[in-house]
Amino acid sequence: MLLREAGALDVGKFPLSCAFVLRAVVELAVNDYLKDNTLPLGPQGGPEFDLTKKAECVVADLKSSDKVPSSDLRAFRNNLLTKTSACSIQSLNGFVHGPYDLPAADALRAGWEAALPVLIAAYGKA
Repeated sequence: MLLREAGALDVGKFPLSCAFVLRAVVELAVNDYLKDNTLPLGPQGGPEFDLTKKAECVVADLKSSDKVPSSDLRAFRNNLLTKTSACSIQSLNGFVHGPYDLPAADALRAGWEAALPVLIAAYGKA
């Protein structure tokens, strides 16, 4: 339902809402994928590590298990894992916590599109 509702948001009119929801959806998908595939949430049973590291773990597993072609994950790596990207996980966090940070609609659209292979790997095709 969350994805269905997120699809109704107009990124041009509601960029902060779209950024918040994208951040939440990526975190949910990454955590669910880690849990469903019995991958560790932290190093050697230690405390949970941050979302970027968890997402990197998911991408590495998807590539190593040939569940998703590496080329299909390139946009996820470039848009969501590269710290300098306008739609990286760090940027999404900044939009949540920085009152003067505003996401660009085009960057958010790219982030949503880039997240699709991970969402499909976590939840299957619609």
